Amino acid sequence: MICALAAFAATATATATASLCEYDILRYPRDDRPARRALVEEGRLWRGGVVPYVFTQDVSNGLRGKVTKVMGELEAMAQVSFVDSLRESKRPAGGRLVVSTRHVENPSGCWATVGMPPNGGVAKMNLGWCRDERHITHELLHVLGMWHEQSRQDSDKFLRLKRDDGVNDCIIRGTDSRGFSYDFRSIMHYPLSTIDAELTAEGIERLRLQNARPDQVGRWGEASEGDIRQLAAMYGRGEGRITHERENTTVAAGIIVAAIVLAVIGLYWGMRAL
Repeated sequence: MICALAAFAATATATATASLCEYDILRYPRDDRPARRALVEEGRLWRGGVVPYVFTQDVSNGLRGKVTKVMGELEAMAQVSFVDSLRESKRPAGGRLVVSTRHVENPSGCWATVGMPPNGGVAKMNLGWCRDERHITHELLHVLGMWHEQSRQDSDKFLRLKRDDGVNDCIIRGTDSRGFSYDFRSIMHYPLSTIDAELTAEGIERLRLQNARPDQVGRWGEASEGDIRQLAAMYGRGEGRITHERENTTVAAGIIVAAIVLAVIGLYWGMRAL
């Protein structure tokens, strides 16, 4: 996995085109970058949380299975629905996602567009060299509207870039981090070595509070709790997360009731001993 993550930088060097930025983002033509944030603006969220999609013929059945599995996991996190547009007689307005391993913009790369395409256009996700669920999750979160965590407006408080090559400069107007804390555990954060960054004093403290090490940043295997909360803030909480929370609440309530019962029994026998 570490080698695969490092390939973000290697792929950018070997196959990058003018249309890609931050190694794995294909910008829509109208995207600009005056302010740095982590989430797209409301108008670029998928309408009703519905993402119609289609696979191109080059995507193998095995890879399709991995992609649809991750789609199901994201549907449990937030009120989003990935709909196979070939199986639907009528798809919602607002464009669709085309998943391929050979998109012409960068056929060997691992990349995606961010958010719903403007004017009913086409969103794209390319899985050239990346076939694991960690990278598929990362790219699908781009599709749903999440930029890289290190692209947040407040990232300078936590990171100090040692070089200026545009790696942290691919943002669009009007996006918002919605007040969430900086998340070094985010699956949308790059490894510090990939972006050639070092931690500030505040970044070191934030990392300590998150019980994480610098070498773990950008190498998590799944979406963080912060990622899930941000996605839910964008589209609404998923039933899977609500069910999980209810289960935790039920277990906690059971523990409390059991503790009370034991305390009452102890008190009863204590009084009898007197």
